[in-house]
Amino acid sequence: MSEDEILKIKNNSADIDPYLSLEYIEDGLSKSSTNWAELGSYIGANTRLQYLDVDASVNEEHWEDVKTSQKFFDNIALNESIEHLILHGIGTEMFSPTCLKHFTNLQSLKIRNSLIGSGYLSLGILLRKPESKLEELAIEGGDFGENHSSVSAVRQTTQH
Repeated sequence: MSEDEILKIKNNSADIDPYLSLEYIEDGLSKSSTNWAELGSYIGANTRLQYLDVDASVNEEHWEDVKTSQKFFDNIALNESIEHLILHGIGTEMFSPTCLKHFTNLQSLKIRNSLIGSGYLSLGILLRKPESKLEELAIEGGDFGENHSSVSAVRQTTQH
């Protein structure tokens, strides 16, 4: 990710692309002036992002700085404009298990080939919140077995 892209996110720039796709690699920001926790706080404060795709499937080694990674997820959960979130290849050690319950503005959540462990408890809390806008949930592979089983649900709402 370039410094210019990071600054656009940090400054909530009007010309930012509302779709942000990140290759989530531990040393992926080593050439920038920020770290993952800081980038997470910039994303969390941004009001223009609507789609976030976090792809950690390219990681080949164990994530060393677990606290920074978990802080990244805690920080992005503060965002109130992201409506669509995709998590791909996220490992248990790098994921903050409590962050999902804060994403009340999400309309769709896709969790692909990820091991989020107790993060499903947080997802359950989100699903029970009356203010939750989550309408589409897809979970494929990962914690749901090696045979790439999948679960998907769509919330049906009716207005009276």
